[in-house]
Amino acid sequence: MAYPPPRVACPEEPVALLSVSSREEDHASLRRILCDTNWEVVEVSVGRDAKPKLLAHKTPVVIFAANVFDGEWNLLLAAARQLPDPPKLIVSLRAVNDRFWAEIPNLGCYDVLARPYMAEEVRRVVGLAWNRWNRECENRFAHPKPPASAPRVADTPYRTRTGKAG
Repeated sequence: MAYPPPRVACPEEPVALLSVSSREEDHASLRRILCDTNWEVVEVSVGRDAKPKLLAHKTPVVIFAANVFDGEWNLLLAAARQLPDPPKLIVSLRAVNDRFWAEIPNLGCYDVLARPYMAEEVRRVVGLAWNRWNRECENRFAHPKPPASAPRVADTPYRTRTGKAG
């Protein structure tokens, strides 16, 4: 039995998508593919310029060209993880091989896009990343973590039915 493809959402209001690539044609391609959506493509050409943009915009999705690994990749990953709502990181490659694709989750990334970009695939991957980011934000809002100084349930005395501490 074939299942329908997952519903891929698109933001209802303008939302930043950070594109990190040294190639202008990558940025132009993303702008063209996403022009009729509410994704606003924010462009940088080197990884070290991505961190300030990431911190300046609430950015749910980052597309990072694999050829921009200029020593700032780990810093960008660390900066993304420190945000209250960390973005979904998507790596773009000229040729996607199975070994690298399998390694992507271990690097802390969400998915891989092959270049040249195909419109349907970009919209699908970006939309699924957006869906996941939204669900994670909703879960964090619905189930906030207690402050580090809050006592854990196991550290507090329990009460019996009579209200006396046990």
